[in-house]
Amino acid sequence: MLARRMATAAAPEYLYLSAVKLAQQVREKKISATELVKASIARIEEVNPRLNAVVQTCFERALREAKEADDLLARGQTKGPLHGVPMTIKDSLDTEGVITTGGTVGRLHYVPKQDATVVARLRAAGAILVGKSNTPEFTLAGGGIPGGRVVGSSDKHGAAPKDRPVHPSELAASVYHALGVDSKLRLSSPEQPALPLAQAEPVDELFQS
Repeated sequence: MLARRMATAAAPEYLYLSAVKLAQQVREKKISATELVKASIARIEEVNPRLNAVVQTCFERALREAKEADDLLARGQTKGPLHGVPMTIKDSLDTEGVITTGGTVGRLHYVPKQDATVVARLRAAGAILVGKSNTPEFTLAGGGIPGGRVVGSSDKHGAAPKDRPVHPSELAASVYHALGVDSKLRLSSPEQPALPLAQAEPVDELFQS
């Protein structure tokens, strides 16, 4: 316990500042984007083995972008209001070049070619992605990757209606349909649209450990 308290106390105070204050510190050159990103990475590496809060990382890219941010600021320019501020994003949101699982086995190795809108806007504002944070399957509840790192399900989430329990496969089927994919995770297209929900293939196998 003492070692943990000491480790926590050793974390730089600025890591506990708000994004607004961090951005101000960077703009005023009281701290560099590189220093901030390095401190964030060090903190993740220190505590994440116990927490499993960050399930994907992109540290090398983050350091490159931090240097670019510092170089840009040295020329009197910024990308936006979040210039040089490190961030993590829920693993349910697509991130260009960084694995995005959504907590499900069907996307275990999926690497998006573009950012989700919210991610793109944050990065355009100058924020620097350092990693992806944990999530239950589809950021809903249950399922996930049995025995894997990308599991964040909890019994406290997604309670079923009292009159009839909802099996996870039903929940997944409705999500698949909304996403335009079938139970085999094939994307729909004008030539081959997704099956109507009533005709969707069973997905029970995804929930068997």
